[in-house]
Amino acid sequence: MSAQADLMSLLGESQEFQMIPAANLRIDPRYQRELSYPHVRNIAKNLTMRAFGVLLVSRRDNGTMWVIDGQHRIEALKIKGMLSTLVPCHIYTGLSPEDEAVIFEMQTRRLAITPVQRFKTRLFFQEPKAMEIEKILHRYGFQAGPTAPGNLPAVASVEKIYDRNGPERLDAILDLVTTVTDHDTSRAPSATILFGLNSFMMRYEGMYDRGRLLRALQATGIDKLSRNANAIKELMREDLGKSCGRAILTAYNNKLSTKRLPDWDSFITTTLNRNQGRSRDEQE
Repeated sequence: MSAQADLMSLLGESQEFQMIPAANLRIDPRYQRELSYPHVRNIAKNLTMRAFGVLLVSRRDNGTMWVIDGQHRIEALKIKGMLSTLVPCHIYTGLSPEDEAVIFEMQTRRLAITPVQRFKTRLFFQEPKAMEIEKILHRYGFQAGPTAPGNLPAVASVEKIYDRNGPERLDAILDLVTTVTDHDTSRAPSATILFGLNSFMMRYEGMYDRGRLLRALQATGIDKLSRNANAIKELMREDLGKSCGRAILTAYNNKLSTKRLPDWDSFITTTLNRNQGRSRDEQE
């Protein structure tokens, strides 16, 4: 069945057209995108009711009206002081909030939906993986969200680490970062730092000392580490996460005369040689 057929099946026959005061319409943040205020201001600047379009609205069982598609237009009316305006609405009844979220997702697939927005939709549907990731984020004072205190925007990076290395690795990375920043939730780790720590931990698993790593990160600072990673990226022409891993290695080995970790590239060669030698021994 096509997406359009799925949508029509979900909407069913219970629908009507009506003009409703904008002030009577509500927004459910559990599945809606975060407002883009530049987009809202652009709508408000060029607002005409002729070009306003029709809102897609759900009338819930208690009679309240909820906007499925059109929250930016409602916000534009709000900032212009026009919430008493009657706006054209295509109203559906008999939908649950979960149905509304499905329709919202289908309506917006053609738009540039951010990873955070998609993650929030999955949370609304209580997807187990999304819920476990959010639980880990909450443990360190974060939630998935756009840049703001307490929000962690790099949710796509978080999910990749979770998928590749599991919840324990994600927990260990966030534990390190929040300890370095003294649990300041206004300083959420960037994708660069998250991937850098993951690269370092993967490469030197079982070899590095956590206490030494923590002290090295505190001495260097997250901001300087990010700058060093960018400089290495320009030099090595590689992805930023790997460059950040190299920067972390440099910080870790700084002023160490013993128990230094192997060089990033020579470590690969040494490991390959060791594995090849082990393979030959097994064959003999």
